[in-house]
Amino acid sequence: MIRPFLDDKDDSNSKRQEQLARSGHWIPDDMCFMEPTEPQFVIDSESVCTEPAAMLQSGPVGSSFELTLDCTKAGMERVDKRRVESIIRDTSRDSDYFLNERRKAEGRQKQVQELRRKSATFAQLLGGERNAAQRKQWEQKVSKIEQELEATRNLGTYVHLDMDMFFAAVETKKNPAYAEVPLGVGTMTMLSTTNYIARSYGVTTGIPGFIGMKLCRDLVIVPLDLEAYRAESAIVHRIASEYDPDCVSVGMDELTLEVSDYLSRQGGTMTAVDVATELRARVFRETQLTSSAGIGPTAALAKIASNYNKPNGQYELRLHTREDVMRYVRDLPLRAAPGIGKAMENTLKGLDINTLGDIYERRVELCYVLTEKLYRFLLGNAIGVMSWPCSCVAPAYEFCDRTLITARKSVGSERAFSALCSKAELKEVATTIFQAVYDELRANEWVCRQVSLRIRWPSFRIQQFTKSLPQHSDDHSTLNRALGELLLPHVSYYASMRLLGIRLLDLVSKKEYLAKQRGGVQKTLSQFCTPRSTEQDPATPGVKRMREGKVNEEEKESVEINVEEEKQNTREVVEIFVSSQESSEQCGSDKSVEPRILREEGKPDVIIID
Repeated sequence: MIRPFLDDKDDSNSKRQEQLARSGHWIPDDMCFMEPTEPQFVIDSESVCTEPAAMLQSGPVGSSFELTLDCTKAGMERVDKRRVESIIRDTSRDSDYFLNERRKAEGRQKQVQELRRKSATFAQLLGGERNAAQRKQWEQKVSKIEQELEATRNLGTYVHLDMDMFFAAVETKKNPAYAEVPLGVGTMTMLSTTNYIARSYGVTTGIPGFIGMKLCRDLVIVPLDLEAYRAESAIVHRIASEYDPDCVSVGMDELTLEVSDYLSRQGGTMTAVDVATELRARVFRETQLTSSAGIGPTAALAKIASNYNKPNGQYELRLHTREDVMRYVRDLPLRAAPGIGKAMENTLKGLDINTLGDIYERRVELCYVLTEKLYRFLLGNAIGVMSWPCSCVAPAYEFCDRTLITARKSVGSERAFSALCSKAELKEVATTIFQAVYDELRANEWVCRQVSLRIRWPSFRIQQFTKSLPQHSDDHSTLNRALGELLLPHVSYYASMRLLGIRLLDLVSKKEYLAKQRGGVQKTLSQFCTPRSTEQDPATPGVKRMREGKVNEEEKESVEINVEEEKQNTREVVEIFVSSQESSEQCGSDKSVEPRILREEGKPDVIIID
C-alpha cells in the first residue's frame, strides 16, 4: 500500500506542511537534485524538464493577474480547466510562488507597454505615402535578413525521440505499484514530472507540489533520483548513436538524430518511419520505458511532430520543400516552436501576435520594434528555419554546418535543497555540483570562457552571476577559483538558499581552440558562402531586456562580472572549496534571511527575460 506523500488523515500535519511549502521553507527530507532549466533562447541541453513551469501561466497582459492552466500537454485533454484554475487560485493566493509569478507578469506588462509604444511610433513614422522611402529601407533590411536565414535552410531526415513522462516512468520501473496511483516527481516547491494519472487531475510538470496536493489528495510525490535517470538516459543514447553517432541530447529525456546517412547505408530498404519504429522498440526492450517520436525535415520540426501522438506513438511530417514548410508553420501557435516559452508567448500576445504566421505578416514592424538578435530568432521560426536545439551556439545566419549547429554552448547542473545548516554544507553542495560539471567538461574535451552561478531564494527569485575568464580554460583550479569568487559574497546567506546551479559557458572544442592558438583553422565551405551579419542594433529602452534573445521560462536577475586578469591570491575563496577546518554553524542562525539583490559596484544590472 503506497501512502500519499502527505498523510490525509493528519490534517494538522498537512496544514503545517502546506504552510511551510507556501512560504518556500519546506522541502521533503530526501535531498533532491534538479538539472538546469535555463538557456538562452533555446531549450537547454541539460534541462530536467523541457518546459519548466510551463503549465502555469499568467493571464493576458493588461488583465488582472491570475495563474491559468495550459492544458496542451499530453494527458490533460479532459481536465476540467475551470475547476483546476479555481483551486490553483485559492491555494496559491499570496504564496511566495504566486507573488513571484505576479512580479514577473508585471515586468512583462511594462515591456509590452514599451513595445506597443514602439509599434505606434513605427506606424506614425513609416505609415502613409510620405514615408514610403523610409519604409522601403526597412523592408530591404528585412529582406536581407530573410535571405540570410534562407541561405541556412537545409532539409534533411530527422527523428526526434522523446521519452514518455521520463522521471515518473523510471520511478515506476523501480516501484511498479506507482503505475496505479497519481505520481509526481520533485518536491513540494516544484514538480519536475508527473504521470498521466496525475495529469488527469490537472497536476502537471512545473507546478508546486503543494498545489498538486490540493488538486489531487492522493498524489504521491517522490524525490528526484538523478543517478537512476542518467543511467537510463545513457542506455537510450547508446542505442540512438548506432543510427547517428552525432545524435544530440536535449536533456536526459530527449534526443534528435539525423538519419540520412544511416538510410543510405541500408540501400533503400528502410524509411525514417522504420527507423523511428525500430528505435522505439529497442529502447523499450532494453529499458522497459516507452517513448514517442517525430519525423521531420529539420530537428525542430521533428520535435514538433513528436508531440502529435503521445504517449508511445510517432508521427511523420511529410514536408519536402520550402513551400511545404512555410505552409505548415504559418498556422502554428507560438508555443509550438521550440524555444518560445510562456514569457515570450505572453509578451508577443500582448502585441496581438498569436501564431508564427502573425510574426511573418508583421515582420517589418517587428524588425523596427525588437533587437536584431531576437528578431532573427523569431523570423527564423516564422519561415521554418528554426535553429534548434542550439540556436544559442551558432545563430542560423552565421553557419549551416551540422557539426557547428549541433555543438553545445554550455554545460551545467543544479541542485535544489531544503535549508542548509552550515557554510560547510554549502561548501559540500557547491563542490559536488562543480565536480560533476567539470567532469563533463573534460570528458567532452571542451574548454570554457565563462563561469556562472545561479541561486534561488525562498521567494522564488533567481539571481545569476557570471564571470568571464581572460581566455578559454579547462584548468580545475582556475575554474574553481572563479566560482569561489562568485559564491563568496553570498556564503553568509547559506540558510536562505533553495537552489544552487553552476554552469560553464562559451564552450569550444579544446582541439580547435589549441589549433587556433597555433595559427587558426581552415574555414568550411559554408562559412565562406554564408553571409554574416555585421549590423548591431542599438539598445532600445524597454526592449534591451530582450537584447540577448533569450526565451526561457523564468525571469532571472543577472549581474555579469568581466575580469581582465586572473587573481592569483584569493585565500577566502580557496577556503570555500579546499579548507576542511571550517567550523559548522548550526541551523537557526540569523543568516536565514533573504539578502537584498546584490549588485557589483559600477557593473550593469542585466535583467534577462527567459
